[in-house]
Amino acid sequence: MGLPARDLSYFLATALGAADRRAHERDLVARYHEALLGHGVRDYPLDLCWDDYRFALPQAPLIIVLGCAYGTPTERGDAMFLAMAARACAAIRDHAAGA
Repeated sequence: MGLPARDLSYFLATALGAADRRAHERDLVARYHEALLGHGVRDYPLDLCWDDYRFALPQAPLIIVLGCAYGTPTERGDAMFLAMAARACAAIRDHAAGA
């Protein structure tokens, strides 16, 4: 099962540029939390969802490394993985995830 916010954490950390993520992540996590509650999730307060979101951030570079290790290298793919890794590391730094 894992953390409910893990997929959200990966998506926001890798798909959004740092400025967009910083500007919108609290609202997006809150909306995600509302959707979970709307689908029947109980006993999962917003502050725990936020903590889980932050806790899951270090997974992003790991998944990126695994993805690029098994992909065929291309200029476009290399640029994509580099952008994703840079965004993920910025998110980790912003939240001192893992500290």
